[in-house]
Amino acid sequence: MNAARDLIGGRINNVLRRTQAAASSSLHCPSLSAITGTRALTTLTPKAALHGTEPDDSSSSSQQSAASPFPATLKDGEYPVLPAPPIPPHIPRPYFALTHDGKPQTPFPPFDPNGEVKTARQIDGMKKAARLAARALRVALEESRMGVTTDEVDRRVHEFLVQNGAYPSGVGFHGFPRACCVSPNEVAAHGIPNLRPLQEGDIVNYDITCYLEGFYGDTSAMALVGNVSGRHRELSDTTKECLERAISMLKPGVPLRAIGEAIKSHAEAKGFSVNADFHGHFIGEEMHLPPVVSPLPPSRGGDIPLRKGQIFTIEPILTEGSPYLRTWSDGWTCVTRDNGFTAQWEHTVLITADGAEILTVVD
Repeated sequence: MNAARDLIGGRINNVLRRTQAAASSSLHCPSLSAITGTRALTTLTPKAALHGTEPDDSSSSSQQSAASPFPATLKDGEYPVLPAPPIPPHIPRPYFALTHDGKPQTPFPPFDPNGEVKTARQIDGMKKAARLAARALRVALEESRMGVTTDEVDRRVHEFLVQNGAYPSGVGFHGFPRACCVSPNEVAAHGIPNLRPLQEGDIVNYDITCYLEGFYGDTSAMALVGNVSGRHRELSDTTKECLERAISMLKPGVPLRAIGEAIKSHAEAKGFSVNADFHGHFIGEEMHLPPVVSPLPPSRGGDIPLRKGQIFTIEPILTEGSPYLRTWSDGWTCVTRDNGFTAQWEHTVLITADGAEILTVVD
């Protein structure tokens, strides 16, 4: 899932009102403000969001829609969300799945605020989890056809992960109801699988996280359904190119800020915006570890040098119009304020002696 949420996150629109009380007692990441120039709060969502970069959301969604340059393709609450399939008791559970509220472990175990360097044992475990997440993502992409519901796609992913001994990490995470975040069209993040059939021209992000043998795998990609417009295809392609460009310059000693710089320059050259709310994250035996991996150059700091053995995700979200978001009444689904389409691609990467290895690939 796309972001460093347990330590760092933030508040988007009405998610703030729903989670403020819980966030007030949570652990803060000591290096986040130095990296991003924003205040750190624990987010209760599968991605890390930083509040404070967008204007205050004081207008109603109907007022926003009336002024939007793009037509909405989705409607808040239009389609039902069904319960997740059962998870057999023999599947090992992450900590959050054993609690009544789905929150990760607090106080958080000791961590390196400059990015944990993994042991050989941890790297082996991460590679297994990352490969399985990538295989599950392939299942989702292969199932994405016109007329198929996102509920059906999520069920196939859920079943695949369980059959392979993994816990589908979306289920129960801070109350999230399903295995995958499925975000079509103007949904930027945290879309909940439901009974809406996929339609011609949809572009859909599947963000999949699994928990396997004590480690998390995390990846996402876009599915393009039927006859997709040239501009929306370009949006998806450019987002993938931003990810690839960022990965290509990784090696020990490169400052963390360089990732955001690479993403921003390529996205803007193609005429797209980069959303500032959602970030990549370090990952390991916890789903989200510090520091955040920003898709934009941080306002200050960000000079932390990368080190061999670090593992983190890069997951830019690009929009065809405004990068600003609002949240649906379910408290999860984040959509663009102007209804513009969005795209996201994500990999989990390992810093090696002379570059980076992408872990979320299928052999």
